[in-house]
Amino acid sequence: ALYLQTAHQQPLIAGQITRATPVNPAKLAVLEATLNPALLRDAGATIVILHRARAAEINQLEELEGRAEDQLGAPIYVDERIAIYEVPPPEEAAPELVTLPVVGTTTDQGYLDLYVSQPGWIELRGELIADNRDIALYLNANSLFAWELDTGSTIVTPFAVIAPGYYRLTLALDPPCPDYYPDSLTCSNLRYDLDAAFISDRLGEGGVFDGGIELRASQIDIEAQEIRVRLHWEYDQPRDEFDVRFVHLLDENDQLVAQSDLPPGDYSAGQQQTEIVAFPLDDLPPGLYTVQVGWYRLVGDTLTNYPIEGQISLTIGQVQVP
Repeated sequence: ALYLQTAHQQPLIAGQITRATPVNPAKLAVLEATLNPALLRDAGATIVILHRARAAEINQLEELEGRAEDQLGAPIYVDERIAIYEVPPPEEAAPELVTLPVVGTTTDQGYLDLYVSQPGWIELRGELIADNRDIALYLNANSLFAWELDTGSTIVTPFAVIAPGYYRLTLALDPPCPDYYPDSLTCSNLRYDLDAAFISDRLGEGGVFDGGIELRASQIDIEAQEIRVRLHWEYDQPRDEFDVRFVHLLDENDQLVAQSDLPPGDYSAGQQQTEIVAFPLDDLPPGLYTVQVGWYRLVGDTLTNYPIEGQISLTIGQVQVP
């Protein structure tokens, strides 16, 4: 492998099996699981080496050889130990989303790896089952969502990706089960069945508010008899319970007809948050509505706005209610 990589003037790609490396684990997982020629070529890989002896030891030789030949064709060299495949020119570009659906059980963390070819909105879908446990969701190192599970829950959770690339979604028990505990005690684990779908390439309006608050993506849709406003925030400064995010719905006469004013909770500098704000259509007559978002800080009776370009709110779009 070292000889071949040197001959092709490419760096060795490190694995994650026996040791952690600086290589993006989501990238390695997606490339290995798919052997997609477009992704491999984009990563600079022109040769794939299958370790046949090791694959046979773990009873995966037939599966791995079949996957390699389906994606890459016949090997250019093969013996008892290895098979070498040349990555062919891709017949088509990589799809907008490549995901590795997962089903599993964990006492600590579970993962869903994916590749996104363009910025847009992704929707995490699946089932979570745990008894009286708090679950946190992270995109790479960024906190996105949290759930308090009594038993189980079906989740449909959107989030925005601002740049193409490889991403790892992490589901984490909070706190995780300890490594050791008495036999008389039990620790509830997390069972999960997860997949993801690309739902829109429209990142929508955004902007930077005072106080280190950036709206990186937004989207307004009518779904399931609701106006749903999706917002993806990034915080350059810490947030606490005194910081309040508002979403206002204005009618054609610029009158406020519905609103959501809620604190996002505690976030550290650098963290991100995605949320959905819903307004039922039953409460709204037909017409054109404008959606505005903004922030303020409320401590006691003192309210301080976080303006954006001198305005107290940002108009992110309009929606027609039939």
